[in-house]
Amino acid sequence: MLVGTIAVGIAEETLTRGLVLTALRGGMGEVGAWFWSSLLFGLLHGANIVLGQDVGPTLQQIVFAFVFGSVLYAARRSTGTLLVPIVLHAPCGTLRSWGAMVTSQPRRDCRASSPTRP
Repeated sequence: MLVGTIAVGIAEETLTRGLVLTALRGGMGEVGAWFWSSLLFGLLHGANIVLGQDVGPTLQQIVFAFVFGSVLYAARRSTGTLLVPIVLHAPCGTLRSWGAMVTSQPRRDCRASSPTRP
């Protein structure tokens, strides 16, 4: 599970702060590249609805992921390397998975930590 959560973070960062950001920079400048790459990062987390997460927490997660994506964008922009956003992203998935194992609760995103209401 740990390897899987780290792999997801690497894949998300490679896609949004690697491929997409690099492609967007050539056509729209830094503000556009920041906005669209961060928005894509947020929207990727909307897939959790398909995995059974309620709509409310998923919408919160999308907004938080956009903000977190902005922080990761700033890390990529200021350091010039993809490694820093990957390292910053890794603890989120890892802590989320460990928390689910310890509490025997369904795995939830650390960005939407409020419990689902029955």
